[in-house]
Amino acid sequence: RQNKIHHVIVGEGDTIETVSDVKIFILNPAKFENIPDSNDNSIMLKLVYKNFSCLLCGDVIGKAIARIVTYGNFLKSDVMKVPHHGGGLENSVAAKIFFESISPKICIISVGWQNRYGAPSQKTTDIITSLKSTSYDTKSCGAIKLFVDPMGYGINTHIERKN
Repeated sequence: RQNKIHHVIVGEGDTIETVSDVKIFILNPAKFENIPDSNDNSIMLKLVYKNFSCLLCGDVIGKAIARIVTYGNFLKSDVMKVPHHGGGLENSVAAKIFFESISPKICIISVGWQNRYGAPSQKTTDIITSLKSTSYDTKSCGAIKLFVDPMGYGINTHIERKN
């Protein structure tokens, strides 16, 4: 209030109007549900620009993933910011179905270099590998920049990626 920042609460089914043919769809949190887990309440967005789409998954896990997977083909995206730092996705079968629904060409994992959770998990890494997606993580690549223009998209990393 002091800085006069407009505060908006969004939830599943909402959209954000932007400029330049960019559409933003809110997929999570679920509206009108009392979800005690803050991870399952985290915001999840699908950004669409011309023929490009990106799914920004926040920290969703378990119940949110099971609900969101019902979106089916709408989840399909070129790029996915992997949920929950690539770890703690609980049910690996549901996580695999979730990742397969998205079928990303590129997966980005935001994870600390010396995180105490061992993220990303081997299960998540195996799922990404099975999809033949290219994976980038901040642990080994440093800052990851996704650029998009009418001609396509690409990735730049602060540290050269090791295969």
